Amino acid sequence: NPYSAAVPQQTIVTFNLTKMANVVVSITNAKGVLIESFMEAGKSAGVNHITWDGKDTKGNYVNEGVYRIGLTAIDSAGEQSLKRSAFAVVYY
Repeated sequence: NPYSAAVPQQTIVTFNLTKMANVVVSITNAKGVLIESFMEAGKSAGVNHITWDGKDTKGNYVNEGVYRIGLTAIDSAGEQSLKRSAFAVVYY
């Protein structure tokens, strides 16, 4: 999912939940350093999407590189899923 400095883009990750859950999203760079994290609350069972705008926690566009987008679902009982990941390649 490329980004262009002239036309900022977003990365959309599609995933499936077996039941309603909050989804914790963590984005790390190739060295494993946390770049951004956020929670998507109340995602319903079935197909869902999260969007990353290519920015870090300070609101700056990230440097070129490969980024891992990790997803962990947490249900109403506090049970956590195994972390699932997608990758985004950012270049300008």
